Amino acid sequence: MSIKKIAATVAVTGMMLLSNLGAIAQTALRDGDTVNGFIRANSPAFRFRNESRVGSPLQSAPGDEYTFNARQGDIINIAVAQEEGSNLSPVIVLIASDTGRQVADDDINGSLRFRVPATGQYRLLVLGQNNTRGRYTLSISG
Repeated sequence: MSIKKIAATVAVTGMMLLSNLGAIAQTALRDGDTVNGFIRANSPAFRFRNESRVGSPLQSAPGDEYTFNARQGDIINIAVAQEEGSNLSPVIVLIASDTGRQVADDDINGSLRFRVPATGQYRLLVLGQNNTRGRYTLSISG
């Protein structure tokens, strides 16, 4: 087998592994779902900005990623509760998948109520503020 064929095989295999990892990292949610999650030391890091504070710097935090579909005008209710014994201080971040822009966030009370501006898929990040970790329960409705 030539070096070019080996390199091509390795490149294609690597792309397949990366695309599979991306699919594994995201969990699809539906209306009424409740999910148990766990942010660990080796959880992937995500970048976000606290939109409620003008001039807030871009931050990075470990967390989990979910997706859901919604229609324009839907009101989505999201709640994240830390489980007993967890030191997690959750941050909720919503990103419009079509634009990649952050559309909402909460880092205060673990809940978010959001009116969907456009029909499409949204990414939901549950992050550990200040690198906190632990188990949590996520619920979504709307």
